[in-house]
Amino acid sequence: SKKLHFGCGKNIFKDFINVDIQKGDGIDFSFNFDKFPYPFDDNSFEYVYSCQVFEHLEDIPRVLDELYRICKNDAIIEIIVPYYNTYDAFSDVTHKHFFTDMSFVQLVNCGYSLNKEAKFKIDKLELIPKGIGRIIPFKKFRKYISLFVPEIIEDVRAKLRVIKN
Repeated sequence: SKKLHFGCGKNIFKDFINVDIQKGDGIDFSFNFDKFPYPFDDNSFEYVYSCQVFEHLEDIPRVLDELYRICKNDAIIEIIVPYYNTYDAFSDVTHKHFFTDMSFVQLVNCGYSLNKEAKFKIDKLELIPKGIGRIIPFKKFRKYISLFVPEIIEDVRAKLRVIKN
């Protein structure tokens, strides 16, 4: 099974095709993720992992369309991004987007995709707690508190399943 580590940085995964904007040891392909198309054939990958990358990209729907193109039917695209009200989200001046769990719900369910054929199903959507957020019981309560108190949630993790007819 072909797996893509999308935006690997220096964190090289064994048995993955590791891609990043920079060149370096273990990076299989180096290219700008905001330039299309990506250097992969249609229906190439069964799994894509991307951690702390999407917040840096220009056009999220276009990137998702391109990942859809290079993924096989039933592939999983796992995306981890900083939660919108953390210090980490705002301290990096290269961040262009801020995310909540609802960001992915809207991307998948509200037709923001440029390619109207592209379809995703949310397999899993979770808010990863940070620090004191780990001791707050009940996920719904933790999410509610995080709307008023920063640094409760650290990241949003979405697992999107590719659906091709």
